[in-house]
Amino acid sequence: MSLLDVNVTNQWESGLLGIATSKSAEKAYVYLYYTESARHDVTNSSVTNPSYNKLYRYELINDKLVNPRLLFTAPSANHYSHIGGGLRIGPDNNLYLTVGDMHGDQNMTTRTMAQNYIDGVFPDGRAGVLRFTQNGNPVETGIVGEKYPLNLYFAYGIRNSFGLDFDPVSKIMGYRKWTAVW
Repeated sequence: MSLLDVNVTNQWESGLLGIATSKSAEKAYVYLYYTESARHDVTNSSVTNPSYNKLYRYELINDKLVNPRLLFTAPSANHYSHIGGGLRIGPDNNLYLTVGDMHGDQNMTTRTMAQNYIDGVFPDGRAGVLRFTQNGNPVETGIVGEKYPLNLYFAYGIRNSFGLDFDPVSKIMGYRKWTAVW
């Protein structure tokens, strides 16, 4: 028995990228960050239809994930590497998400100031750790600005990260980057 069936792209580093859970006396939530595909075709790994990395919040009711609420859509479609995916509820009860640079270093039109390119385009939600309330709202003014999506940035300059956690004593965040072994 499955809790949920969603259309997920399966190219390169895409797919189900992050999971976090939260439970209160009233509700249980499951947060999923995944590469959503426009069509359901798990047998064809060369699907080229538009896909985006999206963060959803679901309610867990009677062993089913229901009432999806879209909290965030990454700004760039069809980039299947350097997309990040670390997702965690922090000690402050806020939701933290790593979003990679989506190969933003490939050309001048995709390099962002969030990647520390001085002449890059304005930060758009890529290349950072983003922070949300559990309802998907910005927590406060971000470190790079007050307007969306600048107000989501908790950290920037992240090329690619697949994990993050908080030290149980200091409450300081750490992240894990992907490393290839050849």
